[in-house]
Amino acid sequence: MIIRQATIRDYEAAAALEQSVFQLHYENRKDFLRYRTEPLEKERFASMLEGMIYLLAEEDGIILGQAIAYKRGYKDHPVFNDMEWLEIDDISVAPEAQGKGIGKALFEAMKQTALDMGLHHIELTVWAFNEKAKGFYEKMGMRSRIDRMEIEF
Repeated sequence: MIIRQATIRDYEAAAALEQSVFQLHYENRKDFLRYRTEPLEKERFASMLEGMIYLLAEEDGIILGQAIAYKRGYKDHPVFNDMEWLEIDDISVAPEAQGKGIGKALFEAMKQTALDMGLHHIELTVWAFNEKAKGFYEKMGMRSRIDRMEIEF
């Protein structure tokens, strides 16, 4: 398996992974997410390639997973110390490839990317319903720092 930067030629594979992720989130939070038949448009994918870190896990020419992140930070903030971190937007693995270490390899690649960039830490948001993702990130050494709560009207 190789981990590599995505290119525009990877659009179809990335869109298929995104469809799987979107479906999971949509089924659990229909109150929050608008249904879309195409959750990743080619134009949006192209802009993500320019502004984000977009890694793919590939084996024998088949894309099995993706990890998407971007750099964030505080500079001269009135409350927070100056710092920069890697914000993971998504790590997803094709359903048929889960449990084979692909997610871990993608996470480790993002961790190395953050270290290479001299960043302070990694952050991400995980939906409360997604116990599987929470368990995975805890296995990777992450811990909860902030719980985001809601009340519906």
